[in-house]
Amino acid sequence: MEEQYGIFTREETDELLLKNAQFGISAKPQIYFSKPLPRGRREFVPHHHTELEMSYLVSGRGEYTLKDRVYEMNRGDIFLFSNDELHKITYVDGDFVLFNIKFLPRAIREESTDGKAPFYLDLFWNRKTSFSHKIRTSEPGGERYTALLRKIFEETAKPAPGSDILIKQYIIEILVLAARESGYGQNDCSESERLSADALWSVNLAEDYIEKHFTEEISLSELSEKFGMSRNALTSGFKTLNGVSPKNYITSLRLDKAASLLKSTRLSVLDVALECGYNSTASFNKMFLKIIGKTPTEYRKAYEKQ
Repeated sequence: MEEQYGIFTREETDELLLKNAQFGISAKPQIYFSKPLPRGRREFVPHHHTELEMSYLVSGRGEYTLKDRVYEMNRGDIFLFSNDELHKITYVDGDFVLFNIKFLPRAIREESTDGKAPFYLDLFWNRKTSFSHKIRTSEPGGERYTALLRKIFEETAKPAPGSDILIKQYIIEILVLAARESGYGQNDCSESERLSADALWSVNLAEDYIEKHFTEEISLSELSEKFGMSRNALTSGFKTLNGVSPKNYITSLRLDKAASLLKSTRLSVLDVALECGYNSTASFNKMFLKIIGKTPTEYRKAYEKQ
């Protein structure tokens, strides 16, 4: 009998293992297992990404550290992280395996868009003071979450026609369950806050454009003119559907790529800056330090020690 890792087997985790996910924006959810090494404690070198994230601890135990809190990680725990939310696994013990799901907001938005973000995205952008990043599947009702995670894995490991649709639906079901249990209701925004069909279309086009051209010079004026919206309307609509403004989305994409290059290449800081859309090390260093909390050089050195 295969050795069990909770709802998975060791063979299954090895087949879908990705130790170091590389930077890359995808319209589809990114789904993979990871095994952070080495065991023991490590420095808080923040992990940053543009996508929303759901991670499930398959086995082992550890700690997730954020800027303002630390969570104990136990087998069966699910964690939810927003885009641009700095976090890091700072302690690892045992045979530690994570099942990771990263996705852009538009990858799970329902097609019947009514001009507002789905209420379950409040888990990421409009959190209550009592919000917890952790969901314990060991508690009553937790099997609903693990059953859906298992379905996501099966559709990923053996894709078939319609797998993308089912994966999206299973992710939404998990978020709906979590939102309901956390007391979130339907998003009752006012009519003036709803996006028209044309505005929805323009925001989606703006997202596509930014993801293809974020290393180039992009201004809000250029985006608003290109996609037929005022600067204020584009900024407001973009933030409604993505949780961040166009400007911050561009910055997030640039820093994601920069972090990946700093960890995986020996490019100079200047070359990394130029690759990511900055025209000087000064502007790059300033933004990296502001968002990540370390300079690019400090960030690279810290990762080399881990």
